[in-house]
Amino acid sequence: MEEYYEIPESIECNAAEIISRKIVPKGLLKYEKIGFCFKYSCDRDSSAEIKKELSPKKAILKESSKLDLGTKLVCLKLFFLVRGKKPITADVINNSGRHKAQLIATKDFTYAEITQPFAQIANAIKKRIEEDNKEKARELLGE
Repeated sequence: MEEYYEIPESIECNAAEIISRKIVPKGLLKYEKIGFCFKYSCDRDSSAEIKKELSPKKAILKESSKLDLGTKLVCLKLFFLVRGKKPITADVINNSGRHKAQLIATKDFTYAEITQPFAQIANAIKKRIEEDNKEKARELLGE
């Protein structure tokens, strides 16, 4: 299982589990490649995990989308599309200690994309890259 934390990571699958503290249905959209889809936005500690892979295993909306079973997006905000004309009702679950969250388990084509990562994770990744670059520069200079 791989986890992704940065913009513009996305997943595409035939079934997913979406968890967020606030899931808001946004409306019906039509895409040439997949037909009618219902769009949702997720706010406050969101995640999307692939529960069933596409068959055939080929991205439909975005070439760089992750397609492997168990792949998970973890972020502050994301949006997702689910094939169908009716909104799916979210279930309320206990997510972390005192906080409840909403869960949507999709059973049709699903596309999810990170719109805002966790700031502390993005900062930690940038810091690690900077440290690695400094270390490589030292090696090249022979220090």
